[in-house]
This record gives sequence, C-alpha cells and structure tokens, in this order.
Amino acid sequence: MKRLLLIGLCLICWALATSVKADTNDEDSRGFSYRIEGQAVLADGEEIEVDMLLGFQRSQTHGWYFRAGPDYIFRNTPPEAYYLNLILDGEGHAYVLEFSDQPIKTFLVTVDDYELELMPTENPEINFGVRLRMDQRQYLFDSSHPRLRFELTEDGLSSIVAERTMRDLSIRRAE
Repeated sequence: MKRLLLIGLCLICWALATSVKADTNDEDSRGFSYRIEGQAVLADGEEIEVDMLLGFQRSQTHGWYFRAGPDYIFRNTPPEAYYLNLILDGEGHAYVLEFSDQPIKTFLVTVDDYELELMPTENPEINFGVRLRMDQRQYLFDSSHPRLRFELTEDGLSSIVAERTMRDLSIRRAE
C-alpha cells in the first residue's frame, strides 16, 4: 500500500513539473483555438446550439495536436486548412455533420471575425434552394457538395474560402 502511495505521489509531482515546464516555454506553446458557435434550425424546425472547437497546439514532442470538434489528431506539421463540408439535398436543406446528424434548414455561426449564414431562398430558380452569406458577400452553390476551407497558419485563422460556389450578384440588382 505504501508503495502505491509513493508511486502516486511521484506521478503527481511529475505531472506538476511537466505542466510548469510547458507554461514557461513560450516557443512550444504556439497555436490557436477558436469556437465556431451559433444557432442552427433543423429541417423539422427544432433549434439547436452550434458549439465546435477548432484549433491546434504545439506539443512538447515537437508535433502538433489538431482539434476539430470533439476529435483531435497528432501531426508532425501544423495543418494548412480545415474543410467544413456541406451536402445539399436539393430540397433547401444541408447536412453539416460537424453541427448535426440531421438535415439543417438554416444556420448562423461566427468564428473569429467571420459570420457565416446558410439561408433559404424564395427564388425557385436558385439551385438547391439555399444560399450562403459570408460576412457581407452572398454565394450560390454550383455543386451539391460545397465546402468551406478554413485556411490556417501557426498564428491562427487567416481566411475562409467558399469552394464550389459563385458570387450571388442578383442581390445587388434587387437593392
């Protein structure tokens, strides 16, 4: 019993010494962490909270821990991008597996200084029945599998690019 207590005490001391070392070494603590948070409305009308962590941190073994939502992986180099995939069903709904396993009618989320909104359109000529607003720009989809590319550097999120989309210029004509 005494041996187990001694081993436990040694492990606690080792953990404390390791965490103090990590806190005092600024070069090894590079990385970032953002929350993608907001609201989504499911196809059945239910409102849900969106709260997803996106980030990476340099480890003491000179690799990187990358995290997206509850999952994380260890990498030798920091990732250059993260892709948020949308699957459009053509009925005005999207599947965004990071947010929900059910179809989503709309969402409004923020990450860093960006605001992203998926919204229905009343125009029946618009493909897939939804459009995307990213800050002040609106986009239409030219594929049923668009994605948002979160471009990353060691300092954080550098930009978000809407792929497989086209600028919605009809908004300007309507105003």
